[in-house]
Amino acid sequence: MPERECELRSIAWGEVFPFLRLFRTFRLAISPGRILTALAAVALVCLVGWVMDRIWVGAGHGALIDPATGQSEVAAYASMGSKDFALWQEHVKEMHEPAAAGNFASLLRYEMRCFAAAVRGVMTLRWGFSAPAWDSQPSFLGSIVSAGQGVQWLVTQRPLFFIIYAILHFAIFAFFGGAICRSAVVEVARDESISPTNALRFAGQKFGGLALGPALPAGIFAGILIVFIVVSFLGLIPWLGELLAGILFWLALAAGFALAMILIGTVLGLHLTWPTIAAEGSDGFDAVSHAFAYVTQRPWYTAFYSALLLLYGAVCFVMVRLIALVTLKLTHACTNWGMSFFGAVSSARTDTVSKLDAMWHMPAWSDLTFLPTSGGVPFWGTFFAAPLDWSESIGAALIAFWVFIVVGLVGAFVVSFFFCGSTQMYLLLRRNVDAVDYDEIYYEEPEPKLPAAAPGAAEPSTPGPTSQPAADKTSAGEPGGGA
Repeated sequence: MPERECELRSIAWGEVFPFLRLFRTFRLAISPGRILTALAAVALVCLVGWVMDRIWVGAGHGALIDPATGQSEVAAYASMGSKDFALWQEHVKEMHEPAAAGNFASLLRYEMRCFAAAVRGVMTLRWGFSAPAWDSQPSFLGSIVSAGQGVQWLVTQRPLFFIIYAILHFAIFAFFGGAICRSAVVEVARDESISPTNALRFAGQKFGGLALGPALPAGIFAGILIVFIVVSFLGLIPWLGELLAGILFWLALAAGFALAMILIGTVLGLHLTWPTIAAEGSDGFDAVSHAFAYVTQRPWYTAFYSALLLLYGAVCFVMVRLIALVTLKLTHACTNWGMSFFGAVSSARTDTVSKLDAMWHMPAWSDLTFLPTSGGVPFWGTFFAAPLDWSESIGAALIAFWVFIVVGLVGAFVVSFFFCGSTQMYLLLRRNVDAVDYDEIYYEEPEPKLPAAAPGAAEPSTPGPTSQPAADKTSAGEPGGGA
């Protein structure tokens, strides 16, 4: 038989190495519709926090700040023991005019430092618990622990603020995050885009599941923990308590194991609940069962995909931050040349500072770093850097608004990347566990619009269900007939 040559023209690398699909997350995340949806979530979260800060500070329950060192109450709580922190609080309160800031604003600044430290830890391959966020060489998991201590401060020191804000914060991200996941999964599965309005409409219809899915493991964890602690009170009974503790300690180990599994499953699989609902159109219980099943059945895949997304996301964030930084620097330099006529004109209240530098001062290139830092000068600069007159003050406030839109877009990218990456990860795990193709999702085809009737034309009458036999319909050319 004659030999036939076979020429290899292309390789479907996405089928050979499915994890390569994760590298499409950046393209999904920077979609204008998803970025604007994430920006709306970030803006709403900040607005809610700002309003609550005004209420709490007005009532005298703001976060303390040491006037001498500038250390915030959140940072003091995270870096000190309980006794030292109590002494720090007493010391600050005894000062003549102790400074205070909003609880949300203080926590946000602290968590931003922890996030920057975590990114730095990922980029420098320091993934362990070796150093906290305020260390000169922070590690990734150490920074995550530091971020958790900030949340712990809010829980223990401002419990009412935490309960109200956590519910609102969670509801906002469940709604907008579900919309981002829906938009991403439709584009991945069907290679078509849906409008942000349609994505938000889907999130509104499935809001119960989007909110219940992530909250269900937390509720189960809290329930087991409460029962665990209440039963442990039996150990306080003299003589009998020690015997019961020894005899029933296997129950304590079982409860501890259950708590550990729920905690690990929640950390590794919580972000998969929203993509589950976005792809399957299911409810919260189904989302939790899918997420935990995938994590337990494919733990190594889950760990590998998570680590790859963390590294890839850190690189993408650094690049997006760099673009925003250069944008602001060039904008400041060009605008400053014009407003000061190349340095010849100063601000109204000073003779040495240019008009724009007085309203908005950007740090020098030598003060900026390629990787985000956990302290120092923010890359977006400072506002009201010198005395201003009334018109310059208004101008500075308006400039600050637009600059923080740019900063908000960087934060929106982080939110969008998180939900888009979670969606890609869910589809990969679903394919691996359930052998379901990527293009199989819950999708309702939009009903075609009927052409408008001509003016004066009679509307066609719709025959009743018994106006014509089924056989006559078939012979008249209905689907399935021979016409």
